[in-house]
Amino acid sequence: MYIQSVLLLSYSVLLIEAANCSPYYDLVFPQQSSTDYVKLTPVKEMSLTAFTLCIRAFTDLDRPYSLFSYATSSKDNELLLFATAKDQYEFNIANNNVLFRVTNLRSTWNHFCVTWDSRTGLLELRINGERLVRKGLAKGYTIKSGGVIILGQEQDSLEGGFQADQSFVGELNNVNLWDYVLTPQQIRAATYGTLSIPGNVIDWGTVEYAIKGYVIVVTDKEQCSSNINNPTC
Repeated sequence: MYIQSVLLLSYSVLLIEAANCSPYYDLVFPQQSSTDYVKLTPVKEMSLTAFTLCIRAFTDLDRPYSLFSYATSSKDNELLLFATAKDQYEFNIANNNVLFRVTNLRSTWNHFCVTWDSRTGLLELRINGERLVRKGLAKGYTIKSGGVIILGQEQDSLEGGFQADQSFVGELNNVNLWDYVLTPQQIRAATYGTLSIPGNVIDWGTVEYAIKGYVIVVTDKEQCSSNINNPTC
């Protein structure tokens, strides 16, 4: 009985460590809704003059949906990565946006990285390591702090104004945010899952998150692979 109890306790500790510390977990959004989402808590203030945002997603949606939503009390789309159609993505800074036409999406996991530098306003979107046409947005602007980061829904007000027909249905993981622009080589490494530099604003391996509604955390370290040629996470 003692040995069995120790084994059970050890197994429970391993599960807790895997869920809280390992980057090998997925957030599964299994249904369309206006109530299911995940709120992330960054470790640094979101006062940004440059950033790199990376996220890995798996969905079969063919309607608009949000991948990453950061809202403040004054701007609902302070930062927003949003699919407007199956082959088109929109990025918003301070309620202004640019569109990207996408031709290299996979039917399984896709890796998105957005970089932006306020000094030039230059904004890049890379999908599965490939850069799309550069755009200009919000030159000279500073991203405002004090807002709310939401996965799974698009905010039309601070942590609210959700619409079911804009909700994300699918799986997300490896959400990382840096307060500087990663090099193309570093982004390529992130795409392949070999980047050793975690996000210094959001680190997927340690980020604090709060689940609201029906969202499932799935940990599958043994079977998870970020290999871009055979991605399972």
